[in-house]
Amino acid sequence: MSRLLKIGILAYILADLVFVFYLQYHNNIDGDLVEIVLPTKLYEQTLRNPFGEDVLLRHAKYAGSNGFLGYWLIHNYFRTVPFLFQKITTPLNSLYMACATSTVLMKMLYIYVLSAMASGSYRVFSRKFLMAALIICPVIQTGAYRWLMGIVDPMLISMFAYTRVNILILLFFLPFFMDAYHGRKTHYGPVLTTLLVLLAIYNGYNGPLAGPLICIVYALMLAAMFFRHMKEQEALPFGRRIWASLSSIPRLHYILGVIVLLSSAYCYYIGLANAESYVQQMPLSVRYSRLPKGLWEHFSTKGLWLLSLMIIVNAVILYTRRDDAKAKRTINLMWWTFLFCTIFVLMLPLGGYRFYRPNIIRRDIFSPALVGMVGFFGISAFYILQTISARYKKIYVAFLTMSLAHFALANTRDIPDNSCERAAIEKVVASKDKIVRLEEQCTIFNWFLVRDYRESEKITRVMNLWGILKEEKYFYQDTIVNGVRVPDQVKVYF
Repeated sequence: MSRLLKIGILAYILADLVFVFYLQYHNNIDGDLVEIVLPTKLYEQTLRNPFGEDVLLRHAKYAGSNGFLGYWLIHNYFRTVPFLFQKITTPLNSLYMACATSTVLMKMLYIYVLSAMASGSYRVFSRKFLMAALIICPVIQTGAYRWLMGIVDPMLISMFAYTRVNILILLFFLPFFMDAYHGRKTHYGPVLTTLLVLLAIYNGYNGPLAGPLICIVYALMLAAMFFRHMKEQEALPFGRRIWASLSSIPRLHYILGVIVLLSSAYCYYIGLANAESYVQQMPLSVRYSRLPKGLWEHFSTKGLWLLSLMIIVNAVILYTRRDDAKAKRTINLMWWTFLFCTIFVLMLPLGGYRFYRPNIIRRDIFSPALVGMVGFFGISAFYILQTISARYKKIYVAFLTMSLAHFALANTRDIPDNSCERAAIEKVVASKDKIVRLEEQCTIFNWFLVRDYRESEKITRVMNLWGILKEEKYFYQDTIVNGVRVPDQVKVYF
């Protein structure tokens, strides 16, 4: 790879990240951010209980009882980063810049981890890594397809919850994957082992999805290792094969597996005391009956339809090369990924019913399966580009280029618009009244329109905290605009 091409790839990735910043800078602020940053009574106890000790010792019930890490990160990030940006811009702009920066960081982490997994290289400026990043970057959607396949979630709080959890779990499994798929001999010294133990313990403290998710992936990883050893020792009697296969799995994997299981079980128990658990329920059979419709709503859209087609094309090419050892490993990876996605999707209805996920599937809760799809696509496409014959390479490169170009262009469409939210805040700041009447009919750091000025108290408190407001104020949004009654509404993407 020439130096000029490397510079071109880096320039494209940088341009993509700059546009991600631009998109998020123009996005609205989620309704939960205010309560976590203050925090309100709903989240005070969460931030005082890193391990959910009040649930264990006092049988307490409070919001996000097993999600301390996510809430702690949001609370501290938005009490620190906006003030750094205030050195160069206004307090309001600094808030939107802090939101945009967090989104860019999440996409950067995804690009790094998935590119490392595809290329087998940790070195950002290596030829292999850059080629993998060029494949991965456009498929991580933050533009037109973000509402259905956005593994970097467009909603700020969901991004800190689901996107961050997926990245932490990928980081935990990264060294194991590099060993198993790329044949790297990772040295599990004291530093790496300690980091893995900490991730094994704390991955569960990221909400209700993290524990079951890491347990499923870990169980499948051990199963894959077991069956590989079973196949390698076919000459032994069946009983001895089983024992030899179990013995061949490194002791560290068993130790980490026990830690993951115990941590996840404890976090599940602590999560039973989550005060945010919804009371809306429906029979399990009805929830499962809605699952196919939810899947169809996602996979019938152009973005996921195209990604699925690209994966199918890659799978067909892999089967034509199945005599190659790495092609076999990639095919096995495909089936293990498919098994993970199937198990994960079939478990989703067990999590209960949510009115904002009427058909069970939504991009946030479905994101681990989407990550699996994006990851396998990147890994298989990278392998094919490295090994495909010159006869078919031009055809495959043309197909891949057109598909990735489509995703890259989609990443530049559907720009959010927070001008109404900004205008309303600026009116509150500029007004000399203590209680400000607003005609703007858009949500302001909230999920709902504020009809009663007392409901704005927590919003104006956090605006004072960020320096947007300098004095105590309240606001409400009028129900009559230009003589027409305006109905209450919920933010459209909620």
